[in-house]
Amino acid sequence: MKVCTGTDYELCISKVGFLAWEVWKARNQAVHQRSKPSPLIVIYKAKQMETEFTKMAEEPANCSVNNRRTVRRVTWRPPLPGWVKCNVDAAFLEVLSGGATTAVFRDHVGNLLTASNSKIAATSPLATEALAVREALIIAKNFQLDRIIFESDSLILIQALKSKATIAEIQNWLRCKPQIITNILKKEKYMSLQLANRS
Repeated sequence: MKVCTGTDYELCISKVGFLAWEVWKARNQAVHQRSKPSPLIVIYKAKQMETEFTKMAEEPANCSVNNRRTVRRVTWRPPLPGWVKCNVDAAFLEVLSGGATTAVFRDHVGNLLTASNSKIAATSPLATEALAVREALIIAKNFQLDRIIFESDSLILIQALKSKATIAEIQNWLRCKPQIITNILKKEKYMSLQLANRS
């Protein structure tokens, strides 16, 4: 394999990224749908995605006055100075009765303070998301972090936390310190913020 330098470096990295994405998708189809992936098709799809991405990146945006839908890019927004933002996420795999969680803590500049990921036993996607928040709260306590914004893509979990129903342990943690919980809808082209002040 050639080592890329200079201006070719970004091109090489993007090729590796698109290929890794397609390999991951093919692997998931093989595991979950029992399909047999074809390496040639995986490579073809990666090249096709790279070509489409390059075209879109080079073309100027066409905005029509008649277009009523507003498309907003979902991006990480830093917290206010003195605050920490914790992004939590989880993935549930029913076949294994478990999943994985992750929590990433950053300061107002975007510096990584700490992060964690773990494999867990869980019974549902909601339980998996709740355990991700629980893990993040434990980390926050261990690092003595007081002013935290928790951000999750699980609208159902956010609504459950706001309704003060179930998930008693997390509710108790939330009552200890003022915190904000934010919901980000990843799959959508827009951002939906759900804020809840806890004291």
